[in-house]
Amino acid sequence: MRSNDKYMRPNIQGLSYVDLKTSLAPVLYPMDDQQRGVVITQSFRSMYDRGKFGYVSIGKDQEDTRNIELQLDGILSKI
Repeated sequence: MRSNDKYMRPNIQGLSYVDLKTSLAPVLYPMDDQQRGVVITQSFRSMYDRGKFGYVSIGKDQEDTRNIELQLDGILSKI
């Protein structure tokens, strides 16, 4: 597991929780019907208004969790 309580990306400022979940669907837990993926841990609306949220990445090992985080970042960089 890896956690990040302060993931910030200015381009997601004002994104709704529903839109965030929809965008991150490919990496949300359970990912590919396996016990791996991202769990959003801070879902307060005010956090999204600032382009900030928290999550836990769950994977097979540290390399897997890092790859999942890179996928998350790649998805959000395109919004």
